[in-house]
Amino acid sequence: MGKVPLTNGELLELLKTKAAELGHTPTWADVTIDKRFPSPATYAKRFGTYNQAITAAGLKPNEFRERNHNKAPLM
Repeated sequence: MGKVPLTNGELLELLKTKAAELGHTPTWADVTIDKRFPSPATYAKRFGTYNQAITAAGLKPNEFRERNHNKAPLM
């Protein structure tokens, strides 16, 4: 049998737990590095974007990181 998918509530609780562990809102990299953690793409699929999942968990988005991801590459 396969794994039972986590509910949206369980995914959000994991983000809150990770934030408490780190002492800050988990970045995309923080979540990617932790192999026990669902991928940021899972959060994006469920909540629209990773930062929307962060907001749904009651955490403050990492705005600096978000802005950098949205900038056009320098030529």
